[in-house]
Amino acid sequence: MIAFLRNKWAHLSLARQFSLASLLVLVVGMTAVGAYVSQRIKSGVVHETAATTAIYVDSVVAPLTQELAQSPVLSPANIAELDELVKDSSMRREIVSFKIWGPDGRLVYSTTPDNIGKQYSLTEQAQRAWQGEVSSALSDLDHEAHASERSFERLLETYSPVRDTRNGKVIAVAEFYQRVDDLKEELSSAVLHSWMFLGAAFLVMFALLASIVGRGSDTITRQQSDLRQQLVTMQRLLRDNEDLGRRVRRAATAAATTQERVLRQVGAELHDGPLQVLGLASLRLDSGLAKASADRQGHDQPLKGTNAERRMNGAQVMETPGLAGDLERVQNCLQEAVEEIRSISAGLGLPELGAIDLRETVRRAARFHEQRTGSKVSLDLDDLPPDPGLSAKITFYRVVQEALTNAYMHAGGREQKVRALRNGREFGISVEDKGPGFDPKQAMTDVNGHHLGLAGMRDRVESLGGHFEIESGPETGTRVTAWLPQLAEDSDHA
Repeated sequence: MIAFLRNKWAHLSLARQFSLASLLVLVVGMTAVGAYVSQRIKSGVVHETAATTAIYVDSVVAPLTQELAQSPVLSPANIAELDELVKDSSMRREIVSFKIWGPDGRLVYSTTPDNIGKQYSLTEQAQRAWQGEVSSALSDLDHEAHASERSFERLLETYSPVRDTRNGKVIAVAEFYQRVDDLKEELSSAVLHSWMFLGAAFLVMFALLASIVGRGSDTITRQQSDLRQQLVTMQRLLRDNEDLGRRVRRAATAAATTQERVLRQVGAELHDGPLQVLGLASLRLDSGLAKASADRQGHDQPLKGTNAERRMNGAQVMETPGLAGDLERVQNCLQEAVEEIRSISAGLGLPELGAIDLRETVRRAARFHEQRTGSKVSLDLDDLPPDPGLSAKITFYRVVQEALTNAYMHAGGREQKVRALRNGREFGISVEDKGPGFDPKQAMTDVNGHHLGLAGMRDRVESLGGHFEIESGPETGTRVTAWLPQLAEDSDHA
């Protein structure tokens, strides 16, 4: 049971916990204070009654009992006057019995005449009255001297000392038995008003405290919710940062490898292309020079005679059969080598991108491809941001350039499309074709450098915190997509 209550308590909000705890404390406090105040009210009313009785005794009863200073009994005349006093209507309504005690516990006067002269043991209150103290209390009427008053349920019993007017010495004790009906009504009214006041005061305090703590609890709850949300966001950002860090490190490592592969590829292209053509041209020149030398040796020694004769002989050498064809082939080889070197250089270089937006950057890459290959590229670039930064423009230019080159080489440039994409805070671009397709997983894990362009595109994109996707399959075409986060313009604009 205790564990159940503890569990229920733990699941309550701070405001509810405070409200229940403060309500319990306030109820206990109000009960204690109310009981104390009620007791003080009762005591005050009783003491006020006792004080009123004492004044009455001093002013009315004491003059009729002064003879007790010299005599142990009252004279018949004074007893008669006391009887007349008790018969007074105003006093009769309040006081049901009246007694005067002598010092030895003997009754010297009683409203019940048969009790006069009888001797009883003194109660504690009567003893205090002989010491000069006025006392009053609700009596249960259980003393032996209360036989004549037991017809009443309870009475207010008051003892007041009667003093000698000459020296103030206590010469007798007056005892009054007063009805408690009016007193109970007065006490009940006073206690009720005190409890109502205390209840209202405690309710106001509880409402104020609950309101203050409720607002504070709402603020704390809201802040806790915000902190939890921020913590979740921070944890997600930390995970994203860790993932981005791993991707950047992987991209940096891959970039170094890719750069080395690019250098080897450029070297291979130069070796297998222009260098082979230039080698062929060199061989043709060597062949032509050898033929020319043989022709000279077949003629006379160095040309002699007039200038006209030397020109005629030289022309004959130049017209040696096969030499003109070799020179023409050399010229063609040199032109082919120049074109290949120019093509390689154009692919390595970039146009000026700082002054143009991203859409124009992609358009230039597509137009250059169309001019170089004679193929057609369809463009849809409406969703591209205008200027995400120079790094993003370079990355997209290279992705479009490399993807379109692959589409031309492997798909013959069939249905080439370049489209802009948007996904929340990411933007991207896709390059599609309708070629024979291939296995993307095998291509991306190729260690022989046959798919160097795909690895280079992936590394460029991931180095900027983006991600690279390839969709392809047999006879389904290929789609290459590069995604980048929507970032503020970087410092590359400078």
